[in-house]
Amino acid sequence: MKLVLISGSLRKASHNTKTLNALEPLFDATVTCTRVSIDLPLYNEDLENTDDLPTSVTTLRDAISEADGVIICSPEYNYAIPGTVKNALDWVSRPPGENRWMNKPVGILGASPSFTGTARGQTMVKTCFLLVGARVFSGEQVLIAEAHQRFDDDGKLTHEPTRTVMKQFADKFVQFVASSKA
Repeated sequence: MKLVLISGSLRKASHNTKTLNALEPLFDATVTCTRVSIDLPLYNEDLENTDDLPTSVTTLRDAISEADGVIICSPEYNYAIPGTVKNALDWVSRPPGENRWMNKPVGILGASPSFTGTARGQTMVKTCFLLVGARVFSGEQVLIAEAHQRFDDDGKLTHEPTRTVMKQFADKFVQFVASSKA
């Protein structure tokens, strides 16, 4: 099974990137994970209708097309979906008739230094993906609150209860993707 992992944060010391680093080894050997950056130009239909589509966009589109499932670890910005994630969603859902999100299994998780984690933001992220036809995973939720206390200085997850929830998420997401292919 091929999964694409996307961090919704471009920040070098991102809690969401650290979360993906902790999640990836929780999958069994039958799962291959690929990371794809969403450091993309803002969606612009004028760019889309040229022969010079940015390489970052074609790389993302190709990765999503080839993946069995996608996991997005998204921060919450101002109680909502980050622009990076919405921009990636837009680039991959276009042009009309070539929506690569359609029926694609998508899992959402997130980490934040706040005490509510990414609960509000995840609701919006999930809604946006449902609206473009993705099959949004609704099993285990991973809403890492106080993320700055869950990782050590080297970025390693040190909070065992969080690791347990992430393992459950990983296992159930793999089952969800496998059932989508049946």
